[in-house]
Amino acid sequence: MWEFGSHGEQTPTHVLLATAVWYAVAEAYGLAPDGSYAATTLDATVMADMLRLLESARVSPQNIALILGKVGAGLKYLALHPYTQLDELTYRDVCQHLPAESQDVAHGSFVWPPSCESIRDQLGDGGWSTAMLRTGVCPPDYAEYNWQLSGTSLTDMEFRNQLGSFMSYCIRYDRQPTVLAYGTWSTMRSNLGRVPFLAAVRAKYGSWHTALQVGRTMVTDALQMTKSEVAPVRVPPHPPSISPEQLAVQGIGVVKSEQTVSARDRWDEVTNSLGQRLASLPWSRHLRTYYVLTGAAHANAMPLVCIYRSPAGFLCEIAMEAEVLPKFSTDYLRSHGWAAPTPMQPMWNRNVFDPHEAAQDVVQAMRWGMGCSRWDYYRTDDLVLDAEDTSGTEAG
Repeated sequence: MWEFGSHGEQTPTHVLLATAVWYAVAEAYGLAPDGSYAATTLDATVMADMLRLLESARVSPQNIALILGKVGAGLKYLALHPYTQLDELTYRDVCQHLPAESQDVAHGSFVWPPSCESIRDQLGDGGWSTAMLRTGVCPPDYAEYNWQLSGTSLTDMEFRNQLGSFMSYCIRYDRQPTVLAYGTWSTMRSNLGRVPFLAAVRAKYGSWHTALQVGRTMVTDALQMTKSEVAPVRVPPHPPSISPEQLAVQGIGVVKSEQTVSARDRWDEVTNSLGQRLASLPWSRHLRTYYVLTGAAHANAMPLVCIYRSPAGFLCEIAMEAEVLPKFSTDYLRSHGWAAPTPMQPMWNRNVFDPHEAAQDVVQAMRWGMGCSRWDYYRTDDLVLDAEDTSGTEAG
C-alpha cells in the first residue's frame, strides 16, 4: 500500500552527522549506553550506515556496541526531555574529549564525530539551530521564536494531518519517510513553526519509528472514513441533477440550463463534479484542473492545479505558471492552508484526505486566489487519462 522511492534527505553523510549529534547528547549529559533502545527505535538505514562506518574504521565489536548504545541513550533522553539543548561550544568540547570507544573513528577523509562546522553547514544549511531542529534537539535560540517542542503541544489529529502531507510529499517527490527526511521537511521555510517539530513528535510518541506506525494507522483510518461517511452531494432544485457522464461530454459546468439557476448552484455543480471525479480517481494517478483564458487564441485552457491521489490523501499542487495570473493572491492561499513553495517542494501545495474537501479547496483557490471567476471556464483532463487507459487495455 505504502510505496516510496529511494531518494531523500537521509544520505549516508547526513545520517552520520545526526548520529554524532545524538551521541554528543549522551556524552554531554553523562548518559549510560542503552543498546536495547537503539536496537528497537533506530531506522534500519541509520543502523546500517553506522555499522558500515564503524566496521570500516576497524572499531571493535565491544566499542561498536558502546557507541550505538550511547546513540540510543541520547535519543531516549531527547524523547523524554524535548527541551534538551546542545550548543556548539558543548559539542566542540565533547569532540575534544572523546572517550576511548569513539577515538580515531574515520573512513577516508571522513572523521566521526565530525566538526561543528560540518554539522552546521551540511546538516543545517549553514545554521546550527536548523541542524538541531532537524535532529530533534532543542536549539539554543528556541525561546526567541516561541517554538513548541513538548509532546503536549500537538494533538493526534494535528500530527495525523501533517503526517498525511509529509507522506504525500514523500510519494510525490520520491523520498523515503525517514527520521531525517521528516526533520528536514518540518524545517522548510513554508513549514517552519506550522508543522510539528521532530522533537515534539518524539516527545509525544516516544520515537520516530512509533510515530510513523501510529500516524500511518491514523491516516488510513481517516481515508477509510471518507469512503464510508462522505457527506451527500448537494443537488440544486433547478435544473435536475446532472450526471458525471453528461458533464464529461461538455466539461465541468459547461451545460445549457434554465436562467433561474443561481450562481451558487453553478459553483456547487463545479465543486461536486470535481469531488466525484476525485473520489473515483485510482491511487498513484493525478487529475489536472484547467481554466479557459478569456481572449486567448482558440480559447486555450491553462493548467492551474494538479491533484495527486495516494495512500496519504490528495496532494493538490498549483502550477508555477499560475503565479503569472494578474489576480494571483499569495495572501489568500496562505490564509487558507496552502503551503508556499520551497526548493524541496517548489509549488504551492495542500494535502487533504477527503475528495470533496480537496475539490472545494481547489475550486476556491482558483476562484478567489487566482481570479478564475467564470464557473463555465473550468476543465479537467481526466477524459484524456481515461482514453489512455482504454487504449492501453485494448493494445494489451
